[in-house]
Amino acid sequence: MTTTTKSSIAGQIFDTVALMKAASLNDGDCVMTRGYYAAGDGGDGVYVVTDSAAAQDGGSVIALNNGRRAELVIADDTINVRQFGAKADDADADNIPFFNAAFDWLSRNGGGTLVIPSATYTVKPIGKTHVLELAGSNITILGNQSTLQVSASTGDFEYLFFVNGNTPENIVIDALHFDDNILENSGYPVSGDNTKKQQLLHFEICRDITIRNCRFETGGVWCMFGKFYGLTVEKCEFLFRTKTNIRWYDISSLYLVGERITIQDNVFINQMSNKVPQTAVESHSTKLRFLRNRCTGYQGSLLIACPTSDEAGAFADVHAADILVEGNELICSKPGSGSGSGICIWPLSEKDITNIKILNNTIETDYCGILTKYIDNESVIDGLMISGNHITYVGDEDSDVASQFEFLVHGHNGVKLLGSSPIRNAIVSDNTIMNFPESAVLVSSMESSTEGLMRKYRNICVRDNLLYNCGYNTKYYYYGVLHLGDGVQTGELVDNFFDFDKNDDTCLRPIYAFSDYYFDSAVKITVKNNVAAGLYPKKSMDIPQPDDRYDFGLAPSNSILIWDGVTHFNKGDIFEYNGKRYRCTSNFVLGIPSVSNPTDISGTGVTVTELIALRQLKVSDASVFRRGDVIKLGGGFVSTRQATVAAVDYRTNVIYAEGYSSSWFELKPNGTAEGSPVSFVTSLSASCEEI
Repeated sequence: MTTTTKSSIAGQIFDTVALMKAASLNDGDCVMTRGYYAAGDGGDGVYVVTDSAAAQDGGSVIALNNGRRAELVIADDTINVRQFGAKADDADADNIPFFNAAFDWLSRNGGGTLVIPSATYTVKPIGKTHVLELAGSNITILGNQSTLQVSASTGDFEYLFFVNGNTPENIVIDALHFDDNILENSGYPVSGDNTKKQQLLHFEICRDITIRNCRFETGGVWCMFGKFYGLTVEKCEFLFRTKTNIRWYDISSLYLVGERITIQDNVFINQMSNKVPQTAVESHSTKLRFLRNRCTGYQGSLLIACPTSDEAGAFADVHAADILVEGNELICSKPGSGSGSGICIWPLSEKDITNIKILNNTIETDYCGILTKYIDNESVIDGLMISGNHITYVGDEDSDVASQFEFLVHGHNGVKLLGSSPIRNAIVSDNTIMNFPESAVLVSSMESSTEGLMRKYRNICVRDNLLYNCGYNTKYYYYGVLHLGDGVQTGELVDNFFDFDKNDDTCLRPIYAFSDYYFDSAVKITVKNNVAAGLYPKKSMDIPQPDDRYDFGLAPSNSILIWDGVTHFNKGDIFEYNGKRYRCTSNFVLGIPSVSNPTDISGTGVTVTELIALRQLKVSDASVFRRGDVIKLGGGFVSTRQATVAAVDYRTNVIYAEGYSSSWFELKPNGTAEGSPVSFVTSLSASCEEI
């Protein structure tokens, strides 16, 4: 009896599942395995034998050779992928069927936890049919730093891990690594645009997904693509690497559509020195939180847009709103290539982008730190706070703005807000912006002289910024370190500090603000309390130098402030000239003083190039004039004629005179316009009082 009992007990413990299947077991027997393929391989379990006809799945239900079923005893809804046949550290294995069997159990049973013991699990995805597929809800996957690695002989595929179903929700993937094994994949290079389909994780519409402590290694297009009502990606690593040229420009580690998306404490690294993916994270979402991430080596770190018409569906009403970007370190690709940017706001669809806060980020770029991208539609960017950021240019100091489509691109800027979309209520404050060849902050439309243009940019506030060594290579004379251009209807440049120590010929112009002459009467731009150190080039040393608090203002119409030889002052401005301090009693123009006669302040350094009409004059440099200036012409013009400037076209250097019979441009008999000097009619004593 004792012997029989010992033999019976010993017969209920098997080294492998195969031995259990071959045994003669009866209904009600309770048996154990020491492993799945071999004792100790982690696939051990406890089973109850039944006469049921339950469908076998190779894990929770094992079909025995005698027709019965061995059903796995599962505690706390927790299963182990090796109990479903997964093979660890086997480069020839295809683990997709085993993982999918475990996923199916979780889906059928309303959720649970899948444990993946630490190891490498080889998979062989094909297209988007033979892939890892999860369709359930309330599921936690514990990866234990395991790796799902694509087989070296796989070639191209569309998905590795596909989450689908009827809006799956409450899914957590923790400490699982995804590796497309591209450097060892003999199936590459693939032809055509196939690589644009490759994704490690693809989510259809899902709700409340958490990805944490995971690592993604890819040379395809997207580490993760999906549509979400609630997503958190935290403490993950995204590593880009490839052995072939990138065939499709729109490459992002994360491409996310939806709402309530949080991306925090992650690392995004492009590991290739000669191949650059487009974007670390592309978000077409509302309620985005992008916090404390580190991005290095991408062309752009973060792209903010709205869902497109192709993506809309359930997200048809979603637009980019309530977005916080804070505490990130964003380092561009390949400094010197001119392709790096930090944060791009792109009005990609006809939806508005509203309430964006970009706070306390560190950005290194060789193009632009923060920019809005041009697209021709009627969307509006409304409510933009850019504050506390440290933005540094690390590219080639010999900026190539002159070759970049002139007005269409404008060049390298710390903050660049331009395009055809209206921009309203934008605040750029308390930032440190360093070493940009052109403007530290540029706000301008894509077009000039367009009816209605001046209504596009409103309430643009640039204040309390430190602007260090910017504007040293402005190939276009109308750029300033702070630049409010065409399209700005109302704005202010207040309490900014300019500091330059690169050399004695550093900055062409620290502040430049102007409006298109068609709608200049609607413009109000305030400039005051800006502090300057080391501003003036040697060629302009014969004009006044600022003291520690040198206030400048702009008139409320067609406003333009010139620091390079000609300065326009407003009533109440205080300045120092020729050893004396003055307060303006009316709006006043200080021209270039004569070296031989310092009281003559009428000079402009501008000459006439063509008399177009009685009230239309082309000059060598129109940037020194603004509406309301009174000028006189020498050389071939009638000396008694003065002209009041009605408008200035800064693109074509054309000045328009005001009035019909009392102010115009008229040549002397047999006179010539070309080369005639242009001077201001201005008076220090009439417009200013000494203080």
